Amino acid sequence: MSKDNFALLRSCPNVMLPKCLTDYEWQDIRGEINANMEQYREARLRKERAGIIHTRLLDLRRVIYRIELGKKGFRMLNFSDIALMPEFRSLVEAPNDVERFDAIRKRMLEDMLVQRLGPQESAANPNIFDLAKMLARWLGRQGDSATANILDLAVAWFHCDRCKTYLRSPDVFAHRCQRPCYGESDREDFEDPYVYDVAKASTFHAWSTTNLRPILEKDLVALRSLILACGLNPERATAQEMDALDARVTCNEIPVPHASKTNGKLVMNWRRAVLSLHIIRDCDTVKWVRVSDADMRRILPLEQRARQATRKKSKY
Repeated sequence: MSKDNFALLRSCPNVMLPKCLTDYEWQDIRGEINANMEQYREARLRKERAGIIHTRLLDLRRVIYRIELGKKGFRMLNFSDIALMPEFRSLVEAPNDVERFDAIRKRMLEDMLVQRLGPQESAANPNIFDLAKMLARWLGRQGDSATANILDLAVAWFHCDRCKTYLRSPDVFAHRCQRPCYGESDREDFEDPYVYDVAKASTFHAWSTTNLRPILEKDLVALRSLILACGLNPERATAQEMDALDARVTCNEIPVPHASKTNGKLVMNWRRAVLSLHIIRDCDTVKWVRVSDADMRRILPLEQRARQATRKKSKY
């Protein structure tokens, strides 16, 4: 367009024709222009970064599910737990210019998962050792905190402060209170935004000991007396030994429901007794009595019929 054709534009008050800046003018606005461009670049990268992180997390989740359902066929940690491991987090948080997981990288990631986790979930689950340390501190057995064997003890129960129930390992890792839905929290609630990104891709947060603590002190005293009533040492008895003993106990302080009566007392195995500890928490004295062999022979058929009736009822 020739200069003559600019005549109409020059007369328009809303049009400003471009002109070359002098060195003095450029130096005057250079700082402001550079700052605005840097802010724009950072905003664009943040927007791209969130999408890239989410895409990579979804790729990681697909690889994990394929391993779980594929020929390797073993149950691994929850996806959100794996995504927080340093080696996998470094892959997800690679620079933006690194391409997303292609076929080769997905195969490498699959081999890495199998090698890192293996078929034994307990050997690769760092949360197990966190539980062991928590329990060891509570029981005053610091020497056992480096091993997960302390979780085999009969007193190794954990109390969920959210739903007020007792759990054991490994059932505690499937407890929903320790894996809340990401929708119950906001990104601003976390110092590390990656934790929220993982929860969003997984729907649920990674497992944590939030709202979880070892068995309460009053309940621990009652549980130890229960184990002692069964003829075992509360300091060394394991859950496996208690299960193998298959004893039944009664407690005068626990109310008797409509069913499961013997001589007017509620009969329980040791696991059911632990779940009933909240009933006797405020009692001054608690006395457990082991059921005799004669009563056991009478009780077991009643328990079997009750279980069958429960299963039949659950089908309808």
